[in-house]
Amino acid sequence: MLLLVHHAGMDTRHEHDAAFDPADYVWPSMVAALLDDDWRVEVDEQRPRVAPDGGAGAHHTDDVVLRARRLR
Repeated sequence: MLLLVHHAGMDTRHEHDAAFDPADYVWPSMVAALLDDDWRVEVDEQRPRVAPDGGAGAHHTDDVVLRARRLR
């Protein structure tokens, strides 16, 4: 099983935002595009994120979730 969870919306930020360059990251959609017929994508969606107030990542409200299962 392959599971990727990524903060949603980060791909729309610009490089000057906190030294963040979206081109430096691998996105779940990029991984899904590389999977061949040996994989079945079971989940590929954006979900609400549950995080404690003030905790790490609390300012992110949604995550992108990709779950794929290897068939062979």
